[in-house]
Amino acid sequence: VNIPAGSGVTGALQGVTPSTQLRQSFTRIASSRTTAERTAARLNPPATASAIQGKISASADSGTLLIDVRGVDADPARARDLANAGAQTLTELIGEVDARPEGAVAARIIDPAVVPTSPISPNPLLNLGIGIALGLLTGAGVAQVLETLDRSIKTSTQAEDAYDAPVLATL
Repeated sequence: VNIPAGSGVTGALQGVTPSTQLRQSFTRIASSRTTAERTAARLNPPATASAIQGKISASADSGTLLIDVRGVDADPARARDLANAGAQTLTELIGEVDARPEGAVAARIIDPAVVPTSPISPNPLLNLGIGIALGLLTGAGVAQVLETLDRSIKTSTQAEDAYDAPVLATL
């Protein structure tokens, strides 16, 4: 996003707060209903805006004017298409939001999305590790509870204490 700066040091410093606010506003626009409707129309095959809205998100890197647009889908190619269509729609909407003839905010796509090489979710190794850890903790907890609740007599000393009588024979 190219946000015009004021002239001189004072103008540049005054432009810092608005640029941060604009960047935050633009990331919110990326997940808006209007963006979803326009993005859905760009896709092949077309989709509904409600199906698209939860699959597009944007985040801004602090200290920069860069906005990352992400598309999430089970199909990697569809995720790429969502991100690219969402970014294109966002650049158009940014131009429409600030349509001043001089010093208007302008946006352009620097790096188009590519097909991801690995899924972001699920992560089988992480899920397996968490499952093993939770299984061990659950097993240890159940064993501790059963041991605490066990009231059976196992030694001759426990029998003497329980009945206040000497033990005559042990098996």
